[in-house]
Order: sequence, then structure tokens, then C-alpha cells
Amino acid sequence: MKMLSVGGLFGALAAGAIAAMVAVPSVKIQPRFKGPFSVPLDEEQFNCNIVERSHYLQMKPEVIFQAFDENYLATRLLDPLYHPEMKNAVFRVASNKSMDDLFGEVNQDGFMEELADTLGPILFPVHIGEGALPWDIDEASGLRPGLSADKTNFRGNFHYHSLHVDGPQGTLQIDAGPLSSFKPLDPDVRVIDVDGSTLFVDVSGLVEGFVGEVTIGVKGRILRILPLDFLIQ
Repeated sequence: MKMLSVGGLFGALAAGAIAAMVAVPSVKIQPRFKGPFSVPLDEEQFNCNIVERSHYLQMKPEVIFQAFDENYLATRLLDPLYHPEMKNAVFRVASNKSMDDLFGEVNQDGFMEELADTLGPILFPVHIGEGALPWDIDEASGLRPGLSADKTNFRGNFHYHSLHVDGPQGTLQIDAGPLSSFKPLDPDVRVIDVDGSTLFVDVSGLVEGFVGEVTIGVKGRILRILPLDFLIQ
């Protein structure tokens, strides 16, 4: 019987371990939301008339959120559409409220939940590709959000979802959802996910012949909005 020396035995074990590591494919670990974090929102955007036009709502809100990057909301301030969209969204929610709708703990909680649902797509819009801002063009594919991006209700997490692009065939597909056809230079292609949610994509700058996957999704989510000050005058 052939005997192995101690050194030879350890060498054989090490070689076997290395071979096993090489043989087993690595598992890709997806990034996860960090937090919760909190940040105050611009109170000027939350001051508006309510239904009784003689009354005025003033509020200093604090948003509690999770995100891949704690500083993500700071980058939203660089988006030229951020401030007008925030102001308009708050006005749409608050301007149809009466005094009775806003007074009382239960009513106020419901109002804050409605605000959170409305502001979620503005604070955390869908990104298409690797651009820092949501309207940035993805360098690899040339895609960007479509003209009807404000009607997008796809809310999947970025890094977890892909837009399958076949330029020569003229099709887009979210994950395993249905194929959506597009014509060249269309700035507003509607793509439907498997659950029925929609995404609008601008293919007018699509790189010629591009076939591949583009990461899509949101980079954070609102957990709740707290009214640090809530005053009706």
C-alpha cells in the first residue's frame, strides 16, 4: 500500500479544496436597501390652501425611508423637475381636503399615508440604466424614461429587475413579462410587466443593433412621512 507523507496529504487536501472552489459557481449577492434613514423635506413645498380657501396648511415633514444609498435624496435636488413635481403633488393631495379631513389623529394619519403614496414615485422614481439622475440616458443602450414617465407604476427595486432589449427585432420585455414592440425613434413605448404594472421607455436614442439587458427599478422607498409641525390657519 502506498503511503502519503504528512506534507503530501495536506497538499492533496489543499488541491482538492481549490478544485472544489473552482468547480462551484459563485453566487451573485444582490444589494439590499439600507436604513431606515430620515431627512426633512422642504417645508415650502408643503404649504398650501385646503378646500376651505380661507384656511392654509403649513407643515414641516420628515420622511423615513430606505435606500441603497443614504444620500440618494440629496441627488434628487439636482433634478430640475423635482421641486415643481413635489409642489404639484402636495397641492393635488391637500387642496381637496377639508378641515374635518385633516383634524384628528386618525384623519391625519390617513392624510400622511396618502402623501407618502403620492410622493413615493417623485422621491424615488424609476431609473433605466446606470445614470445618476432618473432622466439620464443609459450610456450602454441609449435608453431613458419615456415622455409618460409620470404615469409609470412599475416599482421594482433597482438591481433586481431587467429590461430585455432587442433592437433588431424591435422588442422590449421586463423580466419574464410579455414582449412589447416598438418603432424606431419612439419616445414613449409602453412596456407591461408580468404583474400588469407599466413602464414608459424612450427608445429614440437606442444604440443601433443593441441587444442586451438594462437594469431598471427604484433606488429606495418611503416607509412613512412624519409631520413634525402641522398647522392650519
